[in-house]
Amino acid sequence: MTSNTNIPGCTALVTGATGDLGRGIVDALRLQGADRIYVTGRDETALAALCEVHPEKLEAVHLDVTLREGLPELAEKYEEVDVLINCAGVCRQTRLMQPEGAEAAVQQMEVNCFGLLSICRAFAPILAGNGGGAIVNFLSLGALVSHPVAGSYCVSKAAAHSVTQSLRGELFPDGTRVIGVYPAAVESRIGRMMPGPRDSVQTVVQATLEALAAGTTWVFPGEAARFRDQVSRDPEALERELAHQLPESLVD
Repeated sequence: MTSNTNIPGCTALVTGATGDLGRGIVDALRLQGADRIYVTGRDETALAALCEVHPEKLEAVHLDVTLREGLPELAEKYEEVDVLINCAGVCRQTRLMQPEGAEAAVQQMEVNCFGLLSICRAFAPILAGNGGGAIVNFLSLGALVSHPVAGSYCVSKAAAHSVTQSLRGELFPDGTRVIGVYPAAVESRIGRMMPGPRDSVQTVVQATLEALAAGTTWVFPGEAARFRDQVSRDPEALERELAHQLPESLVD
């Protein structure tokens, strides 16, 4: 049976920890009493800088989620982890019909979908052995209603949304709660590629950790809460509204 997660005393591993959302999550976990936080990413210099301020709490782990072969061994090395937070992601801001749209879609699927799935698969047995714990996947409102200015990104997030739903059911018997976070645009490097309005990183982080502590599994922070009702009532109308933001057609 899944339940709420106690942040004080937990051991967390955060992917994409040097990005805006990742750093926000790491800071909030530390302030709320997490016992140990493994911060992961591809930029070893940035990871070292992140950890040097609070070395008693943070430990850097070099990790590329697309290099799947070594992930099970990595998970075994950090066998005390009971909270996995997936912030790693890439956005090329390409439309599907642009010349580079297919290539961008493949790259984003590798990171945003298959990379996420691989790290979840690696740590699922670890979490189960530690009583279940929780997985938090940062997705996007674009996973539910695609924004055509970044169609290939939204496709990858829609696939990651489906992965999240499937894992939620598959891992339920192990007591592992799987949380999906669906922000609209965020004041972050990726979020600034999308049209506004934007929520602060703090708003998204606060809503996420509140859900982690409360036992909920779907998180629509800030502006996303307003759009959630429209997605439920009339997704086609929202799709048409977003389509009007395209500057020009790419199809003759």
